[in-house]
Amino acid sequence: MQSIYRLHTSELDERFLNAVKLLFIDRVIEIKIIDAGLAEQNGTEKGEPEMDETEYLLRSPANKRHLLEAIEYINSGKPLIEVDLDDLDKTIQNATPDPHE
Repeated sequence: MQSIYRLHTSELDERFLNAVKLLFIDRVIEIKIIDAGLAEQNGTEKGEPEMDETEYLLRSPANKRHLLEAIEYINSGKPLIEVDLDDLDKTIQNATPDPHE
């Protein structure tokens, strides 16, 4: 059984907890909390499951093409480029002007 509740944090009280306990007597339950306001901003509608990152990126034709090309490149066995993150960080720091100078 699955139940979805949409409520304001001020409505979380002992009555709510007792109602959940009554619905799921002697069961192990999982509670997932989502900021509904942020979910709506990210393009998910009320009642729709939250979109994962890959699904979100694949909505854009340009992103989808780029991701599929990257997957194809990896699957083709071509060598990947390895980057030393410390060297990259130093390069970025050297290339970025100091705002205090």
